[in-house]
Amino acid sequence: MGRGLFWAILLIGTSAAAAAGPGAIRCGKLLDVVSGRMLTDWVVVHDGGVITAAGPTSSTSVPVGVVPVDLQELTCMPGLIDVHTHLLDDPTDNGYQGLGISIPRATVTGIKNASITLLAGFTTVRNLNAPGFADVAVRDGINAGEIAGPRMLVSGPALGITGGHADNNLLPSQFGWREGGIADGPWAARAKVREVVKYGADVIKVMASGGVLSKGDQPGTPQYSFEELQAIVDEAHKLGRRVAAHAHGTQSIKDAIRAGVDSVEHASLIDDEGISLAKQHGTYLVFDIYNDDYIIAEGQKAGMLAESIEKERQVGQKQRESFRRALHAGAKLAFGTDAGVYPHGDNARQFGKMVEWDMPPLAAVRTATVNAADLLGLSDKLGTITVNHYADIIAVDGDPSTDVKALQAVKFVMRGGLVFRDELHPPAAASKQLTTEVLAQEMLTWDLEKKKDKTRYAALMAPEYIAITGRGVMDTAANLREIDALDVTEYSMTDVNVRRIGQNVALITYNVGWKGKYSGELLAEDDYAAAIWTRRENRWLDGYYQETAMRRTGTTASEPQAAAGGKPMLGNPDPDARAAPSDPVIEAEKRSWELARRRERTSYAALLGDDFVQVSEYGRLNKSQNVQDLDNLFITEYSLGEIRKHELSDDVVLLTYKVTAKGSYRTEKFDSANLAASVWSKRNGEWLNVFLQETPVR
Repeated sequence: MGRGLFWAILLIGTSAAAAAGPGAIRCGKLLDVVSGRMLTDWVVVHDGGVITAAGPTSSTSVPVGVVPVDLQELTCMPGLIDVHTHLLDDPTDNGYQGLGISIPRATVTGIKNASITLLAGFTTVRNLNAPGFADVAVRDGINAGEIAGPRMLVSGPALGITGGHADNNLLPSQFGWREGGIADGPWAARAKVREVVKYGADVIKVMASGGVLSKGDQPGTPQYSFEELQAIVDEAHKLGRRVAAHAHGTQSIKDAIRAGVDSVEHASLIDDEGISLAKQHGTYLVFDIYNDDYIIAEGQKAGMLAESIEKERQVGQKQRESFRRALHAGAKLAFGTDAGVYPHGDNARQFGKMVEWDMPPLAAVRTATVNAADLLGLSDKLGTITVNHYADIIAVDGDPSTDVKALQAVKFVMRGGLVFRDELHPPAAASKQLTTEVLAQEMLTWDLEKKKDKTRYAALMAPEYIAITGRGVMDTAANLREIDALDVTEYSMTDVNVRRIGQNVALITYNVGWKGKYSGELLAEDDYAAAIWTRRENRWLDGYYQETAMRRTGTTASEPQAAAGGKPMLGNPDPDARAAPSDPVIEAEKRSWELARRRERTSYAALLGDDFVQVSEYGRLNKSQNVQDLDNLFITEYSLGEIRKHELSDDVVLLTYKVTAKGSYRTEKFDSANLAASVWSKRNGEWLNVFLQETPVR
């Protein structure tokens, strides 16, 4: 789990049940999904979970006492909508192993997947099929503020024929089992519509054809007759409910459209006549074209039936071709993924597949915003960042209207005016607690050094502890020996900053002034210091420490400059073994040097985490300063040696190595050898550099 998800879980725990009072967010950019325009420096004001104002920061007033959430580094856009999910299912719930899952257990699974889906940026979903109205319970818990999740429109049990896709065909006859949505004949189907509405359904799900993950039927075979479909749609619409029809087969698709359904799900084998009918009737088509990859690659391991995997092979590619034809024909398309067939939270992966099959990126975004809102009948509340709409807003890096992969790494999630994910601003209470804990540990190490209490000092060191100073690289044993030569009489710590760089890893940087003796020599030092603490078995252990003497002339800590030959680097912790040259973290570190040599600022910046910091004798630089300083840096040659990788946690790695470099910084030439340490943190599947320090080799 990376830092972003850690903070998101804390936010869920602290804000899910909170009332949405007045607030605002300030967006560096805001995507208008209707016009496609990218608006710059906008503020969105909300109160009671509803947007009350949205406009340029210069002309939009914010209520007195409201401090906008600063998202100036990100692109804001409406919360995403997935109109075909199965929150109460996991991929491993298919086939015979699904028989052991009770309705209460499925409800618990739904609670888990609701929060995962929300954190992925999907603030509204339509859940199509659930046992025993368990999805109604999850929806009601979310609406009551008792659990975290997206807005949910739910169907309860899907309607289907005996032995069809909605039935359970895994058990022999002596069990006499049939699923709760089974109804045969027009009048029984009408009665079933009334029943599911009675128990809380917002939408009616009907199985018009066979399916992929059911036993004993075929996706292309019709199940409900046209007369039955007509009865279901008529009854549902009378009761104010829309109808979603599962239909893979060509005839079933056309029967469902003619019967008046509001959307056709899957539409795998739709023909040109079916596409034309959908356009005539204004019927939305919902193609779940991502999950084919998952079923084919992972279905057997997940426990899916062999016949289901074979059926997917038969229809998966055809469904994607149908998507392309419907797109070019101008049919109405909405974003639905069949989440639960693949792992929840990966919903946004489908955007890339839609673009791969000819859909422009902005059009793909619209399917999950304005189009989906229209299908749900909620265009007056969802789909755009507009006054009187729900304050459902997400934020990402980059521009999703040109690169939909940005939607796979959502940084900020607000639903109904409540923040559930904010990677830029961790919760104040949690941040304060982290700072207090880590600062206390760091101060304790200084106190124990001062007291020469080597036993307790050693107890604070992780097995892979390493120290890097001008005297070289030291492990725990060498560092303890240094205490014998060191006499600290007094010390002070200022400009302290603590940041979490992994689930259980924190970085502390500060300025330290201390006096004493080293091997009899009187010293009065001012240093930049950095220490990395890892929480293990409920204890904070020091895994890395570095000190760099402050430069006395030219710069100060408050006015830092880049070190000659210094540049940001990536790193990740791995215990004390030499890493293979092909290791991804080492390759990223090498790449950072090469990009610095080429002065490729854009690619270089992409390797740095937002909380990147560089500490050297020249001062302390943040990400933007470090990137800008590439303009002043000319590296003519460099080499990295003695590279070691130290695993600090599953998602944080430290690299240590020796670097020699030649070149010039501004007008000053350099030919230097330095000890370097670089920390890499894994976030959203990528290794990002969050800390770099260099110390001249003594």
